[in-house]
Amino acid sequence: AALLNRGDGLISPESFEQLVGKGFEFEPEPEPHWYGLGVMGALVDGHRYIGHSGGMVGYSSRMIGDLETGLGVVALVNGPGAPSLIARTALDFLRAEADGRPFEFPAIADRVHVENASDFQGRYQGPDGGKPIEITAELDVRPTFEVTATVPKGCTVAATALTFPTTGVLAQAVTAQSGLTLTCTSQTPYALRLDTGRNADASGVRRMRGPSGSFITYGLFRDAAFSSSWDSGIQASGTGLAQTLTIYGRVPAQPTPSPGLYTDTVVVTVTY
Repeated sequence: AALLNRGDGLISPESFEQLVGKGFEFEPEPEPHWYGLGVMGALVDGHRYIGHSGGMVGYSSRMIGDLETGLGVVALVNGPGAPSLIARTALDFLRAEADGRPFEFPAIADRVHVENASDFQGRYQGPDGGKPIEITAELDVRPTFEVTATVPKGCTVAATALTFPTTGVLAQAVTAQSGLTLTCTSQTPYALRLDTGRNADASGVRRMRGPSGSFITYGLFRDAAFSSSWDSGIQASGTGLAQTLTIYGRVPAQPTPSPGLYTDTVVVTVTY
């Protein structure tokens, strides 16, 4: 408390500055730090930290304080440990809490595993011929394994029905639309085509069949202007994502056949 109060009531301000001042400066890594007349100092984010460490066999300690905020921490550790890291982390955390800032605790080093343990393996004995010590390195087995996955090229396709509106007389064209959903593995070239259906005539004109063998002709197109027929199909490459393809259907004006339900079945073929 006396240090954080800058020695008020105990020593003069001039003596206190000599106590915590820059008697000897170290290399400024990771931040400027120095040693005064018995007290260590460092400059951290514009704040002057002061403190000292000490210890005996089986015991170590560290005290550290921030002169600007008056916050201080003392860490006492039995046996081997890192009181300096504990005290510094605790002080940085207290400052962050006081300022309302988030704080990320440093990663804890693995002090059990030694990467080059075999380098220290052997028999050691002092020059006085005292009792030797034997150091052995435990076998550290850290196997690895590969993770692999094979993605063969492929495509899936789904279609929705194309239903023309109910029409009494086919004096003018009737239109409707449906769609295909095609998914192919990324960068997989494919060709998609629609056949002419089950009821096409000899010249390949698509027809829907109704009662008593009557027919209604129709066409399938790739655009709303009905200028690009699906008869030639398309070629492209997959993206790995679903692609929606629209089918525009058109029944041209024609003599109206017998009333009833007219249907056709079109086969979608994807080659990749």
